[in-house]
Amino acid sequence: MALYTPASTVLLLHGDGANASTTFTDSSYNAKIVTAVGSAQISTAQSKFGGASMYFDGASYATTPAHADFALGAGYFTEEVWVYPTNAAAGTNFYGTFYQNITGQNQIGTAANATVNLALANMRPTATIFTAANTNVGAITAASTIAVNAWSHLAYVRSGSAFTLFVNGAVAGTATSAEACNTSTRVMPIGADSTGNCKFQGYIDDLRITKQALYTAAFTPPTAPLEPFNPVQINIQLFDPGIYKLCKYDPSQPKPVIQEVTQDLQDRLPYGLWTTPAAAAPFEFKGRGQITGTTKEAALPSNAPLSRLVRLHREPDGMFVKATWSDAAGNYTFNGLRPDCKYTITSYDYTGQYRAVIADNITPTPL
Repeated sequence: MALYTPASTVLLLHGDGANASTTFTDSSYNAKIVTAVGSAQISTAQSKFGGASMYFDGASYATTPAHADFALGAGYFTEEVWVYPTNAAAGTNFYGTFYQNITGQNQIGTAANATVNLALANMRPTATIFTAANTNVGAITAASTIAVNAWSHLAYVRSGSAFTLFVNGAVAGTATSAEACNTSTRVMPIGADSTGNCKFQGYIDDLRITKQALYTAAFTPPTAPLEPFNPVQINIQLFDPGIYKLCKYDPSQPKPVIQEVTQDLQDRLPYGLWTTPAAAAPFEFKGRGQITGTTKEAALPSNAPLSRLVRLHREPDGMFVKATWSDAAGNYTFNGLRPDCKYTITSYDYTGQYRAVIADNITPTPL
């Protein structure tokens, strides 16, 4: 039995890099090409994390092509971002409103609107999505403004039919709609709308769009750089023939539903972050440790590298964690390990010429 969680982070821009660089790197699993338009660039003048951020001067922006990953439909999602606006009156004067887009494949008055339109309207955070009929749903505008020349965390979340806009972790507004978001062929912009209007002026850091409802109540904004939620495929019976009774993946939910808990799942599966949809308690499968090594032939010629099957077991219960093959140079690597555990490595000679070699009491190197 295999349990699979799809790649749910579809865009992750840390804004890291050298000052004045025009390379905006997408750190999501299915990385997109992001193109700077005008003088949009990386700046070390301001950052929330990483020593740099994306800077937009009010006349520039960035884009990434339309992609199937941005099709949200009626599914769960979270768009979150750190913003540092430097001009309350930047952007296109839109219906008498100084409107600064952060993201959104939108153009008002057309049926091509899609994905999340996250913006500042006279410095009040606002968020919407649109249906194929150009119906504006999930529309929320915060009651109060955010500060200029200061970092603020914005998050817009859909959980079922409930939409919530958060400002610095506090609920700023809610809306309800069961309608599906339109799928657009427009470019996905950062710092403007899809036609390059309503431009943002200031700095943007750690922009992430994830197809999960990560926040459903007030929360503490992230205190470290955001990470992608990437696919995890696990043969549950490979780890424990009985563990298949503990959980299953329900495609109608953004995260696996815990059906029956007889032990701490954190200790049973290797990595990821899942939370039961109806509960606040997370099951964190730690995964920031790494073990590396080599497989070699001890006989003549001595220490010649060999490619062999290598298996990893956790101590002290002996649970099988994962297996890999060393490469032609004898090198192997295990990632996604708990750095607070010790492990045993067994190297097998599939030719049957040598007995297995075992190394125990190994502590992963934290990454």
